[in-house]
Amino acid sequence: MTKLDEIATLIQELGYKALVTDDLISTSMSGWNVGVFPYNDDSIQMYLGFTIGAEDNFDFSQANEFNKVNRYSKCYVTDNTAAFEQDFFFDVSKPTAKNDLERIFATWEGIIGLAREALDKSTQERNEQTSPSAE
Repeated sequence: MTKLDEIATLIQELGYKALVTDDLISTSMSGWNVGVFPYNDDSIQMYLGFTIGAEDNFDFSQANEFNKVNRYSKCYVTDNTAAFEQDFFFDVSKPTAKNDLERIFATWEGIIGLAREALDKSTQERNEQTSPSAE
């Protein structure tokens, strides 16, 4: 069994789906697709990426604000995509691996919540800018 398969098994034991491809594990959290990228034998990267449109009003300034208040997770924006990621020390061979992964997933679920808040805030700001003012 490869390290990727071992991590996928732990993810499933935590109650998440886990689809293994060449170099990542796909899963879902809080209704969003998430990637888990193992690096070497001592870390994993959690990744959430999605397409953004002009109607989303999420751009570099919102990404910079997210990065300013979230020290360990980062947001990147290109023309039509936003990505949130965070790296974690993780060794699947440790006896505590399942508990460690459970803590990582709980942390990442929190980051997904913060990402959703950032997106909702940018949408709210756009709506306030485009709605007619009451006079």
